[in-house]
Amino acid sequence: NLITADTTLLKQIPGIGSWYARKICRYRESLGGFVSLAQLSEVEGLPEGLAVWFEPIREPKVRQLDINHATFSQLVRHPYLSYEQVKAVFDYRRKFGALKSLDELQLTGLFTPADLARLRPYVVFR
Repeated sequence: NLITADTTLLKQIPGIGSWYARKICRYRESLGGFVSLAQLSEVEGLPEGLAVWFEPIREPKVRQLDINHATFSQLVRHPYLSYEQVKAVFDYRRKFGALKSLDELQLTGLFTPADLARLRPYVVFR
């Protein structure tokens, strides 16, 4: 189970040693959890074809960021947000108040629909 596997369990998969196991766990932590097996391909340098060793993710459990109250450093640490995008979030919040939807960020010109789709499971609006 990619959501709960620790480094010891990951090292049992052919092609994954200590280095890759730590990279997978660190990436999962920085994301806030995996929502799809396809996200394994985002781990830099990881051998292809490892998804066959994992159960499909049916009920993802992710740590969500409150986009309206998170600090700049909390947001910029998320792998799906660039420095410029986080700056745009803060500019938007300063000018217009709290975000009610990620779709509002398209107005900044820095977020594509694909950016927003992959970010959607990781943010909450309070």
